[in-house]
Amino acid sequence: MKPIILALLFAGIAFADLPNAWHIPDNAIATGNGGTTPTMRNPRVEFGNTGTVRVFSGLQKFGNSFGTADQNGGTLFYKTADQSTWNTSTLSFHQNVGNDQFWYADINLANTTPDKVLQYYIGLTFNPGPAENAFIHGGGDLGGSLVTTNNATAAAAPYTVRNRPAWVFHANNRVINGNDVQFWAKVGYLSDLNDPSTQWADNGAVYFTTDGSAPAGALGVPSGTSQAAPFTFSHPESNNQGGQSVAGTPMWWFASVPSLLQSVPLGGQVRYKIGFWHSSKNEEKSADYQAGLPDQIFSFTNGTLGDPVLTVNGLNGNYTTTHVFVDETAADSRPLSITFAPGQPNITTVEVFTNLNRRDRAQLDANADGIEDGILPPDGTTVTVGDNNYFTAHTMTHAGGGNYTLTLNAQKTGAYRLTARWKVSGDPAWRWYTNAGRRDHAVVVSPVDSRNINLYEINVLTIESSDNTPGDSNDDFANRSTFEDLHNAPTAAHNANNRWDLDYLKNLGCNWLWYQPVHPIGVEGQSYFPGSPYAVKNFFEINPLMSVGNTRAAAMTAFQNFVSAADSQGVGIMLDAPFNHTSPDVELSAVGVQLFGGTTTTEIRNQEARFFSQSGNYGARASAAGHIA
Repeated sequence: MKPIILALLFAGIAFADLPNAWHIPDNAIATGNGGTTPTMRNPRVEFGNTGTVRVFSGLQKFGNSFGTADQNGGTLFYKTADQSTWNTSTLSFHQNVGNDQFWYADINLANTTPDKVLQYYIGLTFNPGPAENAFIHGGGDLGGSLVTTNNATAAAAPYTVRNRPAWVFHANNRVINGNDVQFWAKVGYLSDLNDPSTQWADNGAVYFTTDGSAPAGALGVPSGTSQAAPFTFSHPESNNQGGQSVAGTPMWWFASVPSLLQSVPLGGQVRYKIGFWHSSKNEEKSADYQAGLPDQIFSFTNGTLGDPVLTVNGLNGNYTTTHVFVDETAADSRPLSITFAPGQPNITTVEVFTNLNRRDRAQLDANADGIEDGILPPDGTTVTVGDNNYFTAHTMTHAGGGNYTLTLNAQKTGAYRLTARWKVSGDPAWRWYTNAGRRDHAVVVSPVDSRNINLYEINVLTIESSDNTPGDSNDDFANRSTFEDLHNAPTAAHNANNRWDLDYLKNLGCNWLWYQPVHPIGVEGQSYFPGSPYAVKNFFEINPLMSVGNTRAAAMTAFQNFVSAADSQGVGIMLDAPFNHTSPDVELSAVGVQLFGGTTTTEIRNQEARFFSQSGNYGARASAAGHIA
């Protein structure tokens, strides 16, 4: 539309009274029958680059000091910021509601440039009377409409979309690590993932207090006793999180406040609010804007009295596991950063209690009770910092805010336990984190090589069995494979076929073998031959059937020879040892003889039946071999 037409459209007699008109994008419109229409811009923000956006104008028609404002039409002007010419759309009457009247027109997004900042303002025309032709412009999403009689003024300060936050969502999303606090917020939108300039918000701040007062500030500048920290853009939300919208992609932002809790006493409160804005408009919107709670003040306390919190490398320590990898032969180590908040005042001493790196002391008997410390360690209350027991204590350092810290280095492979303890003024007794339903933290230190395992599972008896050969008529157990077959030993029965050997394994890219159970199989209770390999008869012997010699001694030799051959080719061996499965006729073995007497082939049930459940009552121990379930 040419400028001369715009001038004629809104030309006329200059009246003295501006109409009471408005356009508030976030506001809904009353219908007069108890309901509401959508917001005055519909969709409010959830639109892309096609389709239409309906814009409503509001007018106080009756009850004005100057009389009736009799609107007869108007025009919606719109474009994107990169366009030089305004598009127009004629206003249509919507409805009267009480003293108010509403009109509307549509933005045709096909006439605009994709993803660019959308601009618009509304022109109102009136029948001759006290109300002057006017333009609504320049307000924010939350209000503040401006009305002018000057078209150029309105065009220079229009309403805008895509340069104001569509919404701000925080919902108490914060991370506390020691005295440091990190706040996270999700903000709409980023129109084009490949163009940072299409961020709907490019600034944000968290305003916080530690003295109990309400946080205050604007555009990143705190006021009163508040402090402020800026938000930094982190990343767009991925599509598989379901965050993609026709309007764009949600953005994740974070604000870090190091040592925030350093000066906050245990149980002290931090209060804060979060705001985001675009530097081109500076309309700040606070979390959780468009989530039902705009301008919300959030709060949290520095610890909870009576609720101890232990973390290891940022992980809550209650019944969880930290897994690290070390090269022990190279004297490698990995740090464990431990923080602990006892949750009580008047602390005098705080210590970490653990057996980390002390696997070599598991067989000690420090308290001379006749039981190795790895099975029953001495009473923890007798253990002091720096002693030589299987478990020992390490002093923690107070870091402020009721938090204590310590770094220990994991140096030796093994599975360890870790907890914390403390004392308070006037009470000499230790108080333990592992109490009231809380449990120890586990630390697993694995060889660094374990991360490079490519594992192949194998059953010795079937992997080279000739019964695996299509069309082979020799379908009987005698054609099973053995350890000799697996590395083509001179005595191997299937040397001629070489279907599987160590070279084959390595050509697959595998460097470890995981054996299904290789132990002798129990006889009693089996319904087929040779029976389930998980019904183990002796955990310290090799199944005779897995060797050409078909004896336990020959099987052990065959196994050892295979392990040597595997070692020479850099192949590791892992055994499936189902220690919670045995056959009824399981044997003591040499180790059992040391503990309970008898001979190596004595059945455990005949020597110590209490290892077994009682017949008819799995919850009770058997008293004799004849009473075993």
